Amino acid sequence: MSTGSSKSSNVEGPESCDFAILAVQHRELLSTLEVVDHVDKARSSRNAFYRVRVTSPNPGAKTLKGVVAATGGVGRVQGAVAASHLLHLVTPKWLFLIGVAGGFSANNVALGDLIIASRIIDYEEQRLTDEGQEFRLRTFEADELLLKAAKLAGETNWPQHVHCLDAMRPQLHFGSILSGDKVIASRRLVTSFLRKNPNLLGVEMEGAGVAAAASKIHGRIGFLMIRGVVDLANERKREDARIWIDCTCDSVARFTVATLVQADLAQQRPHNPRST
Repeated sequence: MSTGSSKSSNVEGPESCDFAILAVQHRELLSTLEVVDHVDKARSSRNAFYRVRVTSPNPGAKTLKGVVAATGGVGRVQGAVAASHLLHLVTPKWLFLIGVAGGFSANNVALGDLIIASRIIDYEEQRLTDEGQEFRLRTFEADELLLKAAKLAGETNWPQHVHCLDAMRPQLHFGSILSGDKVIASRRLVTSFLRKNPNLLGVEMEGAGVAAAASKIHGRIGFLMIRGVVDLANERKREDARIWIDCTCDSVARFTVATLVQADLAQQRPHNPRST
């Protein structure tokens, strides 16, 4: 990473860019800044963000310009506020939300793996009665091009510089991820979630808010959420997270950049319509 001087500047209205990466926590932000080029710190009226560049290793590929910022807090509301603020400052083609998550081992998700959301399921909207609770699930679909790019990125050597704790390449899982404001550290709750939807990969706390904000502000923005598994949403949540946080954040950052490169390549390929 080539780092320029950490200079601040006032932002006057939205600026166009190729991508924006919104990291949930500072640790994920730092990992991302380590794998991009030309870090230039800027400051808006609320918080700092970074102008960055990503250069594809493919011959003739262009340099992609983007911004990286942190949500500044956890939960759906904080995610929505951070995304809304960022998307009023910049108009990216693609928006990535990255962070850590609790994985569901019943679906072969292991510590250190990455889960990529083809669908985010907001479970917080509920109707409460004397008979119990009725979930009113709201879903957000991933951008098809970014999802395809993530699958192509999985075929590259993206984790070559990641230090994996168990010396195993992180596995990639594509599917539905729960999103809500509760910290889940209960095998019983995980089992309950899986009874309702057996294919769930895990649970996190900001995705639904960011996805909702992105769909309201820019209806055509491409959105994808990538999460690293640092716990299994059970009683060992805190202990496991402390062990896995560093290498998993590095994995998420490197895989996100690899996905970004593949998305740009996909757009450059000539489109061949089906013959009729």
